[in-house]
Amino acid sequence: MKKKYLVTGGAGFIGSNLIEKIISQGDEVVVVGRHLPAECKEDANKLKDNITFYQADVTDYEFMEQLLIKEKFDYIVLLAAVISISGTIAEPLSTHFIN
Repeated sequence: MKKKYLVTGGAGFIGSNLIEKIISQGDEVVVVGRHLPAECKEDANKLKDNITFYQADVTDYEFMEQLLIKEKFDYIVLLAAVISISGTIAEPLSTHFIN
């Protein structure tokens, strides 16, 4: 039976490899992230039936709540994080909230 995954932070190294593995198993994946590189958009065009991208902030409570209600995920993988040291220093509270 096909499973549905939510992956946040799917544009990173771990997330992108996880997404590739999920899709190779024939499962469906929904990716949420603030920054989606061109490769992600190209991959989505090739795999329209198995992958959906939302360019959104995972700290947007209303968006995430509606997404969870709408999609009915079997698995949720939280990989979103602030990885920039300068970003961490500039915005320590939001970094703590995300990480």
